[in-house]
Amino acid sequence: MNGIPYLRLDRIKTDPQLMRLLPPEVALHYHALPVATDGSRITIAMASPEDLAASAAVSSAINAPICLVQADPKEIDQRLAEIWLQNPTPRLRLLLWSPTMTAAVRLQPYAQALAKLLDADLEQADFPWQGVQSFAELNHAADQVRADLIISQAPSSSLLKQVLLDSATQKLIDRLPASVIIAHNPRWPLAKILLALPDGDAANDPAIDWAVQLARSSHARVTVLPLLMYGTFIQHSLQVLLEANDPMGQKMRGIARRFTEDEIKGAFKLRDGVPQDQLRQEILASDPDLVIIAAEPQDCLWCWIAGELVSPLLAWANRPVLISKNVGRTRFLERKHR
Repeated sequence: MNGIPYLRLDRIKTDPQLMRLLPPEVALHYHALPVATDGSRITIAMASPEDLAASAAVSSAINAPICLVQADPKEIDQRLAEIWLQNPTPRLRLLLWSPTMTAAVRLQPYAQALAKLLDADLEQADFPWQGVQSFAELNHAADQVRADLIISQAPSSSLLKQVLLDSATQKLIDRLPASVIIAHNPRWPLAKILLALPDGDAANDPAIDWAVQLARSSHARVTVLPLLMYGTFIQHSLQVLLEANDPMGQKMRGIARRFTEDEIKGAFKLRDGVPQDQLRQEILASDPDLVIIAAEPQDCLWCWIAGELVSPLLAWANRPVLISKNVGRTRFLERKHR
């Protein structure tokens, strides 16, 4: 299909050590299995090797030159189950940091509810707000517990604005080894999620993962908002966008498939204007309980052209915002297949 060779796995013997080269969460999610190597390239059997986003994710995870072949997804999953069957299902780890006593009163019930929803372990960082040094300590605490998600809150709106304007503090925040929820006015239960997707950004994948896991566990409705560079002036309709062969079109079709597989109620929206205005309009219109958006890479050309999104969003949004980071693709990808 599409010039990609087809491989019948029942006719070959695979090396378990080679098959473990891909992290289980990536292998299981993309139905991908390393099957051979010639010393310079690794041959990967995939259910959908023509999916550019999937092949890019696999290539990035294996960190070596690859050659793709197609195989039956059931045969791939059977081999993967043989490899990872004996491994215990990893639990997500949440880290709560309450910089003030006032924040602790509001954040603890919210963090506990999230941990229960995600069947996750919840740890707490016990140090007070100490300015910029706090982020260095938070970084250390997150490393110690191998946190997947940090839950916190700015000590005050004025301090939050200072943090967002201070480049040294932003660099410390960028180094945090986990996704982060800045929980302005924590809302519970989780009924409405807004997933904001910057145009064609590969960093969107972890944001999509979080939206799927949270919606699957809470039965929340997800609104997907692609933040197009020029609003809807180029992509005139959702139908055009969904059928497009560009990165955003492929991403949207992938989200639609995942929502169908997991029986997630969702909707796709388009807004006019610059990306910041598109995001603000949708938040005001749909009033979500949680906004999910990918962290902006420091060398992001799209950010330079379109303007930053995350910092302005945190400065005015009066609700929790989850800033996802691509830190090895969070472990709930593997949990789905257990």
